[in-house]
Amino acid sequence: MTLEEYARQNPDSDYIDVEQESVLEERVGRGTQEITVDAQKGAVLRVVLLCPSDATGKTDIHVSSGDGDEKTWMAGSEALCGGWSAATPPIEQAGPVTFTVTVDNDEPYRVALTVPSE
Repeated sequence: MTLEEYARQNPDSDYIDVEQESVLEERVGRGTQEITVDAQKGAVLRVVLLCPSDATGKTDIHVSSGDGDEKTWMAGSEALCGGWSAATPPIEQAGPVTFTVTVDNDEPYRVALTVPSE
């Protein structure tokens, strides 16, 4: 089941508002995952991170644009994987944007990138 399907079946959940935002990309995995999307200039992307309720461990999210590894934005948590989200500042230049998500435990987690619906 995708995050969007879950949100539609459970309208009281506050992970995403399916009337206000769309999921660009969604992955489930362990450790480190990279997701690259083609972002429009000025777009505000939101990262939604969901982990099992008992998962703990440091979480890092880094964003880089273009071909470089330069980190242009980052978010994280020192102790909780949990269920949280963070919005990026507006994207400065259209093109590929890579999100590198690292969760420091051996539990699977779900990460989704969303954008406001048009």
